[in-house]
Amino acid sequence: MSKKVRLSALVAATAAAVVLASGAVATASTGVEVDFGNCAFGNNGVATAPAGVPITLTDTGGGAAGNYGTALHAYESSVDTATIAVTGGATTTIPLVGSFPQYFGDPFFAWLTFLPDIPLDPLAPGGSVLVTIDQSNAVGGEVVFPKQKGPAPHFGPFHFRPGDTFEAQCLITASS
Repeated sequence: MSKKVRLSALVAATAAAVVLASGAVATASTGVEVDFGNCAFGNNGVATAPAGVPITLTDTGGGAAGNYGTALHAYESSVDTATIAVTGGATTTIPLVGSFPQYFGDPFFAWLTFLPDIPLDPLAPGGSVLVTIDQSNAVGGEVVFPKQKGPAPHFGPFHFRPGDTFEAQCLITASS
């Protein structure tokens, strides 16, 4: 594994500006969490959530580098977006802004950055929303989903070169 590691992930700091067909982004403090990494790579891109409950997408991704300069360059040159498409409703694309690189010791020993959680409005019974996260970068590196445990290669690392793009999707369907 290269010391120049870039874990990039996806999801929204400006989610409050997103308007879905069913209404504005949820602001309620209660709801259900859907793990984006597990949905996209551990569950064939699908998840369910109870109808009428606000949804928060967690584990949207992160980046890492072996030194501060590489981490800062990757942070400044990364372009991350989330496209939120409500079935039968609006499609909105928002920029994703990761956290500023911070050094984490054991077990990472790397400079890490994380994308924020994405809040979504409740879905109507039988409704669904497809969330697609896209990432491109001017530098090479890796994409991983750091909260995932165990030897699961489908959670990453995914290697990329400068100019490559990375895309992951999660379709959330409301249970009735």
